[in-house]
Amino acid sequence: MERLVFVNANFNDALNYTVRLGDKWLKRIKVGQHVWLEQIDKGVVGEAVITEVIYTGFRDIPKRVQDFEHDERCRTLDGLGSVLCNVYPEVSKNHHAEWFTAIGFVALPVKPEDAAKGA
Repeated sequence: MERLVFVNANFNDALNYTVRLGDKWLKRIKVGQHVWLEQIDKGVVGEAVITEVIYTGFRDIPKRVQDFEHDERCRTLDGLGSVLCNVYPEVSKNHHAEWFTAIGFVALPVKPEDAAKGA
């Protein structure tokens, strides 16, 4: 199962989005697929089902993606741009010219023993 790795693995109770640089994830996941959710310093923290995959320019990231971003710092384009520049050092301050994959997902309740399977 694929893993979505997070610096900040705080999730909404229902729908979440994460924004990733480039098209790598566009080719690796699809709607309905299950993925592990992993925090860099904690390992697997949960499981999710993918609800949407969008490849878009920064300025065209839909408002719903911002509204349901898993990281509350990313719920405006300015905040999202700032976080993306920190997470992806290769993203220049001109992140407005970059293309991203926005991934919608719903975090599922996971028992500790199930999370251990993803470790």
